[in-house]
Amino acid sequence: MNEQLIRERAQLIADEFPPEFRQPEFLEHAASLIILQERLQKFGEWEKKQMERSLTINVDQLSEIFAHLDAGKPNEACGLLGGQGGRVQRVYLVTNATPSPVRYSMEPEKLIQTILEIDERGWELLGIFHSHPAGPPTPSATDVAEAYYPDSAYVICAPGADGRWQARAFEIRGGEAREILLQVEG
Repeated sequence: MNEQLIRERAQLIADEFPPEFRQPEFLEHAASLIILQERLQKFGEWEKKQMERSLTINVDQLSEIFAHLDAGKPNEACGLLGGQGGRVQRVYLVTNATPSPVRYSMEPEKLIQTILEIDERGWELLGIFHSHPAGPPTPSATDVAEAYYPDSAYVICAPGADGRWQARAFEIRGGEAREILLQVEG
């Protein structure tokens, strides 16, 4: 909203009060409140949109991921999730080209082949998953710095206290990570 419109709205507000409240200080205060209200409204709309974002995966797909992660131990294991509308249609297991317990890099040829297949099917690259074999299931500084697909969810898996895998999903955008809902069905 431009400054002129804000001042006009502030004047309309001031006109509803007795004349002694129509001082320049009051108008400035009213204008500040209008700006704040507008920003809070935009933030509320953005926050609602963000909270609505989720990723849905079924139990069999999650079991397939966990088996891949077990096979990769003690190193990180990784893969991609293809689907549409936030619902995973297929899990793509990808080899970690740089086997390490603290880092992954997808094998380039398989990565390209998988992205092309996802595109040919008319799906989206819904997610990128990898393990943190020593925990925790949250994005590391490296994960955040190397998050090249801001429209994809980043699913990070780590063993819980009982040794069983736990999975959490995150949106990583602009150097910030925010957890999103990971729904497991069936």
